Amino acid sequence: MPEQQTYRKWFEFCLTNVIAAFVERLTIMQTPIKLLYQFLNCCQKYVLKLTNNGLPIIGFPMRIRLIFLFSACMGLATAASAMDRWAALSMIESGDNNSAVGPAGEISCFQIQQYLWPGGDPQNRELALSVAQELMRARTAKFQQIHKREATDFEFYVLWNAPRQTDHPSAVVTERARRFANLVELAPR
Repeated sequence: MPEQQTYRKWFEFCLTNVIAAFVERLTIMQTPIKLLYQFLNCCQKYVLKLTNNGLPIIGFPMRIRLIFLFSACMGLATAASAMDRWAALSMIESGDNNSAVGPAGEISCFQIQQYLWPGGDPQNRELALSVAQELMRARTAKFQQIHKREATDFEFYVLWNAPRQTDHPSAVVTERARRFANLVELAPR
């Protein structure tokens, strides 16, 4: 019996990591039904490996709890994963920290360079958002004039972070722009 408890704890630990991995990789391309099917298949593989005299170690109530836990995690991940451009920009730039100060003195949750800051409290989220929107209004207008279209989410971040690199961003800016675009990608328009 103690051996069975050890296996059960190990199984629960592994399953927690499996849930975390599935939730982390949740994308719009994978429907919740497909994810649940993959999750249950993975559980079945673990259950088949962790048997004691041919009987599964976890019983029916544990399986039900795991399914409910996975469903709840999936719902939270779906709701939390989609962001608008401004929320994603704040998350990428400062970890959504209103009082963040960057290494070059950038301020607010959007990490605006001090020489561009018009004045006022940079910890005021509404003020920081209006300053960021005003800065981007001019940059996106110029982009639209040149390219005859709106900027993609990737290009929007490049316009924010390195406006002179819009057509040929550096590797560092490209990586950050991809992360930004992934955050915004699932947001309803």
